[in-house]
Amino acid sequence: MKGRTARWIAVVPLALALGYLGFRTAQQREAAQVRRQVEAVSLAQEAQGKRVPTWVAQSLRDLRRAAELDPLDPGIPMLLGGQYMLLDRPREAIEAYEAALALEPRPEFYLNLAGALRQAGEDKAAKKASRQAVVLDWRLRKHVSR
Repeated sequence: MKGRTARWIAVVPLALALGYLGFRTAQQREAAQVRRQVEAVSLAQEAQGKRVPTWVAQSLRDLRRAAELDPLDPGIPMLLGGQYMLLDRPREAIEAYEAALALEPRPEFYLNLAGALRQAGEDKAAKKASRQAVVLDWRLRKHVSR
């Protein structure tokens, strides 16, 4: 039993280290590929000044599938929030941004949440989210309205 336990203790840190080095499951890789594809098309659409509702609807479906494949990737709900904002659906965007923040509290997530809250008419909550972004990264204070 001692030998088996010792091997197990040696294997666990190695497995964790490999995870941190970027070894991902097939599902995580597929989710990341979907996310990258949606990001690329979104940027291209925005650069051309287009908002194709059918494409955005497809992006929403793809991102929901990606979220099922990798529920711990905060970039997926962030993109979902952006797609909802393109559709002028700030309530759904707020939910998506809050889901991203629950996974990883990043300042840019708070700024996006603030924009969605502002669009939804929740100015007090938007200011609070903006302040939280500045708390996490003081350099963002120039992007936050007072």
